[in-house]
Amino acid sequence: MKSKTILIAYQDDLWAKSLSTFFHGIGYRVETAKMVSEMIRKVRKGSIHVVLLDDEIEGVKACDLVPSLKRWMIKSRSLSSLRRFLSVW
Repeated sequence: MKSKTILIAYQDDLWAKSLSTFFHGIGYRVETAKMVSEMIRKVRKGSIHVVLLDDEIEGVKACDLVPSLKRWMIKSRSLSSLRRFLSVW
């Protein structure tokens, strides 16, 4: 089974490293982002399953990012599913 990917979007290096080590140790693929632009790029890529957000990144509150992240993740999942379906044909 392909492991799920977690994106850890934290500005605090110590927390990001600790969370990354923990989740990697129990079998997840882990990516990190310290900037909003980096986080958006990784989410839009479509390989992220879960995002762990710091309470604030570059002055942007997590609660303000969640609606956009949700929209991008749903959109990228739909596109990924469509691409997989079309590749079979």
